[in-house]
Amino acid sequence: MEENPWINLIHSEGNYYLDIDHDNIIQNNDDYENDSENENYVDLRYIPEPFIGNIEAQIYFLLANPGRTADNEELELNNLGEHFIDASINNLNHNLNNYPFLYLNPDFEHTEGYRWWNRCLNPIITHLNIDRQLFASSFFAIEIYGYHTRQFNSRFINNNLWLTSIDYTVNLIRNAIHKNKLILISRSVRNWFNLVEDLRNYQNCYFVANNRQMEISQYTIPPIVINGIMNRINGA
Repeated sequence: MEENPWINLIHSEGNYYLDIDHDNIIQNNDDYENDSENENYVDLRYIPEPFIGNIEAQIYFLLANPGRTADNEELELNNLGEHFIDASINNLNHNLNNYPFLYLNPDFEHTEGYRWWNRCLNPIITHLNIDRQLFASSFFAIEIYGYHTRQFNSRFINNNLWLTSIDYTVNLIRNAIHKNKLILISRSVRNWFNLVEDLRNYQNCYFVANNRQMEISQYTIPPIVINGIMNRINGA
C-alpha cells in the first residue's frame, strides 16, 4: 500500500479508526467481551499513532504499538485539548509543523505521550547536545500497528485479524531501506523481521538495548549508531 490510508481517519461517536481496520478491531474487542481492562483490548477513544514525526527524516525508530495509560485514562483523554488533537491529525496526514515529532513540542508537556517520549529521547538529545527542534525534524517513529492497547496484540499481524493499515507501515520501511536510512529497532524485533524480510540483512539496521524505561542513550546504542545519528542530522 503506497497511499497513506490515515488521511481517511474516521471520528465517530468518540472513536477514531480506519474503515479498512474497523471490522477486525471490533472482532478483537468482542472476543475479549469488550473488557476495556484487558491488555489486548483496543481503546478507540485514543487517536491512532501508527507513526510520529517527519516521514522524510533520516532516522527511523521501530516499536510495537502505542500503549495506554493504566491510570487516569479518562482524565488523560479529557485533557488532551484541541491543539493536541489537531497536531495528531496533522501528523497522520504527514503535515509538518515546527515540531514534526509532536511529543517534543513543549506545548504538549501535559500529555502522557510527552512524558514517555521525553524520557526515551532526552538522554541522546542531551548527550549529543542537539537542538530539540532540529531533532524533532530528524526522527521518525513507527509502530507495527497504530491503535492503542496495553500490550502488543499479535493477533493483528496474523491472517485472521490482519489490520490492512499495516500494509502502509511495511511500505514505509521498505522505502526507508531503499533510501538508505538509519533504522533502530527497540521492540518486537522478530515481528519486524517477519513483516519486512529485507530488514534482516540491512546494513543500517541496529538494535536498541531494552531496559525497563526504554531510552535511546550512549548506553543502549553502540558508538557507530551515535555517530550515524549525528552525521544524518548534520546532513553528512
